[in-house]
Amino acid sequence: MEASSIRLNLELEQRIAERTADLAQINRTLQVEIDRRKKAEEAFKRSEDQLRQAIDTFPALVWSALPDGHLDYLNKRWTDYTGLTLEQASGRGWEAAIHPEDVPHLFEFWKSILATGIPGEFEARLRRFDGEYRYFLLRPVPVYDDSGKLAKWYGTITDIEALRASDHLARGQLEALTETLTALSQESEPQKFLEHILRMIGRRLDAHSLGVWEMKSDIGRGELVVDFEYDLLQLATQEKIQASRQVELAAQDHPVWAEFFRSGEHCVFTELDSVPPRVRLANGPDTPWHNWFGHPAANPIVPSMTKRLLALGIVATLCVPMFVGGKVTGLISVRFQHKRALRREEVELARALAHQAMLAIQLIRLSQQNRQAAVMAERNRLARDMHDTLAQGFTSVILQLEAAEDAQARNLAEDVAAHIERASELARESLQEARRSVHALRPLVLAGKNLCAALGELIQKMVTGTNLRAEFIVQGEPRLLPQEWQENLLRVGQEVLTNTLRHAGASHFKVHFAFDPETIRLELRDDGCGFDPAKRCDGFGLLGIKERVESMGGEVTVQSAPENGTAILVVLHLMKYPPLLQL
Repeated sequence: MEASSIRLNLELEQRIAERTADLAQINRTLQVEIDRRKKAEEAFKRSEDQLRQAIDTFPALVWSALPDGHLDYLNKRWTDYTGLTLEQASGRGWEAAIHPEDVPHLFEFWKSILATGIPGEFEARLRRFDGEYRYFLLRPVPVYDDSGKLAKWYGTITDIEALRASDHLARGQLEALTETLTALSQESEPQKFLEHILRMIGRRLDAHSLGVWEMKSDIGRGELVVDFEYDLLQLATQEKIQASRQVELAAQDHPVWAEFFRSGEHCVFTELDSVPPRVRLANGPDTPWHNWFGHPAANPIVPSMTKRLLALGIVATLCVPMFVGGKVTGLISVRFQHKRALRREEVELARALAHQAMLAIQLIRLSQQNRQAAVMAERNRLARDMHDTLAQGFTSVILQLEAAEDAQARNLAEDVAAHIERASELARESLQEARRSVHALRPLVLAGKNLCAALGELIQKMVTGTNLRAEFIVQGEPRLLPQEWQENLLRVGQEVLTNTLRHAGASHFKVHFAFDPETIRLELRDDGCGFDPAKRCDGFGLLGIKERVESMGGEVTVQSAPENGTAILVVLHLMKYPPLLQL
C-alpha cells in the first residue's frame, strides 16, 4: 500500500511540475505577446500622432467623424480658421461656422450622405474667426473596415473663393460680351453700339457718367473723344477737344500715369475731392497715392475741369486702359458720385468692356471713312458720268454743227439740215443721259439691248456724218455681264471714240471685242496722230477709263506714239471675280 501510495505521489508531483512548466511557458509566451502588442500600440500611437501632426499642417481644413456623423477630430487649421474648438463644434455646433443661408442645405446634404454612405461634394460659405465668409468645397469620404462595415468618415474643406470669383468674372464677361455682340448685330449705327457699351459699364459699376479719352501721338497729349452723361452719348465738340488737349495725361516721369500708359496692366483709381486730387494704381488695396496731375500749374484746364466734375457730385473715378495693337492708346474714365471699393471682378469686367468700346470707336471711324469714301466715289461717278454724257454729247453736237457749217459753205442744203437734225438729236440724248446720271440709272443706250448691240449702235451714231470709218468685230460667244460691267465697258468705248474724233484726226477706228472662257478683251485702235502716254494729261478721259477698269478688277494698257496712232486694251478676268457674274 505504502509503495503504491508513494509511487502515486511521485507521479502526481511529476505531473504538477510538468503543468507548472507549461504554465510558465504560457506566461512567458503571453508576456511576449503582451509586450509585442504594447509596442505595436505605441507604434500605432506614434503613427497616429504623426498622422495628426501631418493633417494639422495640411493646407486644407480636415475633419473626421464616427459612422453616425459625430465629429471626433478637427485639424488645427480648421480650429484656427473658424475659432471653434472640437468641443464647440461637436453635435451640431459646427453650424456656427456656416453661413446661415447655407446651413439647411448643408444639413440635408450631410443627412443624405450618412444614409447612403456615398461620398459627395457641397459648396458652402464658411465663417472665418473674424466674421468674414468665404466659399469652401466640402468633400466627405467614407472608410470601411475589412468586413465591409462603415468605420469612419474623413473629409476636407477647400477654399474656392478665388475660383468662384474667377468663374463669376468669366460668366460676367461672357454675359457682357454676348450682350455687346447682340447689340452689334442689332444696331446699324456704330455710335449706338458705343453708347450701349458705355451704358453697360455705367450700369454694372453704378457710375454717374463716363468719358473716353485717346492719346494723340501727333500732339503728345490726351484728347476727349466721347462724353456719356445723363444716359446720353455725346461726341466731343471741337471746343471740348481743344480744351482737353491742355490736360497732360501721360507725363513720362509720373509714377502712376507713366506706368499706366507703358504697360496697361492696371487700372487707376482717382479721388477728386482730395487736395490736391490724387491717384494710385489699382493693383492692390495698399498702393500709394500720388498727385493726380503731377504739376497742376502746367495744366491750366485742370482746375476748371475738376471744379466742373465736383459740381456734378463726382468725387472719384476709375480709369480703364484701351488698347490698339497691344499698345495703350487711350482710357475710359468711369466717374462716381461716391467712393466705393470695387471688387476685382468688377475692375476686370470694366477692362473687358473697354476692349469692346475701342472696337466701337474703330467702327465709328471706319464708318466715317466709308461715308467719306462713298462721297468721293459718288463725286467721281458724277464727274465721270458728266464727262461721258454732257461733255461727250456736246463734243458730238459740235462735230455735227461743224459738219453743217462745212456743208453750208459748199451749198449742200440737204446735208446742212441733216447735220443740224443730228446735232439736235444728240443734244436731246445727252440731256436725257445727264438726268439719268443724277439718278444713277442704266444708260439709255443699254435699255433693252445687250452690250455688243449697244456698243455697235453707239459707234455708228457717233461716226455718222464724219470722215471716220469705224469697224466693230465681236469674237467668241458674248457673255452675260453684270450691269456695272456693261455700263463701264460702254463708257470706255464711248470715251476712246470721242477722243479719236476730237483729237486724233484718224481715218480708221477699229473695235475688237473678244470673249474667252476666262477673260474679256476690249481693244480700241485708231490710225490717228497719237500722243506720248508718258506726258502728263490734264483731261479726265484716261483717268476715268482707268478708274472704271480698276473697279472691275481688270487691267488697262495704253499704247501710243506721235504719228503712230493709239491702241487701248482692256482685259477683265472672269474667273478671278466669279461673284460679279451671277446676275
